[in-house]
Amino acid sequence: MDNVVTNAEIAYGDVWRTCLDYMASSGLSPNALAYLEGLPFSGVIGNHVFLSAPNEFTRTWVLNSFSGNINKALQACFPELDGFTIEVSKETPKIEAPKFKLETVKKPVAATKRRTQFFYKNYSFANFIEGSCNREALSLCKRVAVNPGESSLNPLYVYGSTGLGKTHLLQAIGREIECSGRNINVHYCSAIQLLNDYVRQFQGTMEDRNRSEMYFRETYENAGMLLIDDVQLLSKKDSTQKALLSIVERMRYHGRQVVFTSDRRPSEIPYFQQKLISRLEESFIVEIRVPDVATRLQFVERDTMDFPFLAKDRLEICKWIATPAVANFRELSGKLCRLKAENELMHRELSLSTVRQLLVPNMLSRTIEAIADATAMAFGLKRDDLCSDSRIEKIALARKIAMYICREDTEEPLQAIGEFFRRTHSTVISSLNSVEQALKTDEGMAMQIRQIRSGFGTCTNNS
Repeated sequence: MDNVVTNAEIAYGDVWRTCLDYMASSGLSPNALAYLEGLPFSGVIGNHVFLSAPNEFTRTWVLNSFSGNINKALQACFPELDGFTIEVSKETPKIEAPKFKLETVKKPVAATKRRTQFFYKNYSFANFIEGSCNREALSLCKRVAVNPGESSLNPLYVYGSTGLGKTHLLQAIGREIECSGRNINVHYCSAIQLLNDYVRQFQGTMEDRNRSEMYFRETYENAGMLLIDDVQLLSKKDSTQKALLSIVERMRYHGRQVVFTSDRRPSEIPYFQQKLISRLEESFIVEIRVPDVATRLQFVERDTMDFPFLAKDRLEICKWIATPAVANFRELSGKLCRLKAENELMHRELSLSTVRQLLVPNMLSRTIEAIADATAMAFGLKRDDLCSDSRIEKIALARKIAMYICREDTEEPLQAIGEFFRRTHSTVISSLNSVEQALKTDEGMAMQIRQIRSGFGTCTNNS
């Protein structure tokens, strides 16, 4: 769109940047954020936000893919605004998007401008939570950023489940090089972007194809460093796999760094050509594992620094949130976002008991009896077994875990817990200490406790 009222621009100059930050904190992927950051903010007229897209293809794709995210961000950050509109820029020719056909795009602008769109500011080495689960991967990525092209680390292949920080490390490498001012043309992309750029070489007129081929060669084959995210998504894409193999060979021959991320080892990716598997298996392969309790605690402490916890309860609150095993950091982020949203309605400091109630709404209905039933059922026992004198290992472990959950999830004093399970006060304390120590290293026990808590309310009295 053309000129927009200047008063609106002054009042809402940062509206799009604020919405992007909100979507980032809500878990929108870096690739999606990088795409949305490329949409120019035109301004606000009345109570309506206007964005600009380079062509009709981009406009339609953004509306279909991200309307919900954008509207949610606007409602949360600027409730007085009533929505948004994306207009096709008059400075760029409109491109119609036929179904299931990739349209030719204009040759991209200079690499220095493109890089600022791809490297998200929060994804730096300084912001990465280091632990035993990811220390090796972090160290290797830092080495690559300092000395790209080192033969022993080229290519570098980082794999692990979703939400463990692979994209964070990949972007941190590019951001580190960008901030250092070194004259290295770094290209970061997802495997899907690589696929689309490759296919465009065979679409449209001959002129379109030549332009797309030149773009592909300049972007990928002549890159100073190539960072490719989620390479497993090229499964079944035989032609693109051949092109990727050629690119990797060329990059290695010229001593230029390549870094991949994936959710599994190369040999475990289905429908990958054997030549590409062999080349990737020759990479320096490093795994990022599920975060242990110490790493989870660091994450929670960092992300709750501005939370209004009672000072005397802060450490215990962080431990309580971090102790249950989770599959990835996104699960923890979800807990913290929920806690923050719930607290915005309360406007007061949070105690440990308040946090427990906010994160586990049915906690106040939990009783020692109900917890004993749930734990017994999880172990295939009866409540009477937990209250007996038996020292059979399975029963003793279930009893300890039940007492631990009672201490954590109820307001009952230790004396009442001991009386129910027919244990002395000192035995209860010893059992609790035993569980706490085990949880520092035993992910299996943490998962057991989590499953018992999540299944609460579905059990019946087994006594």
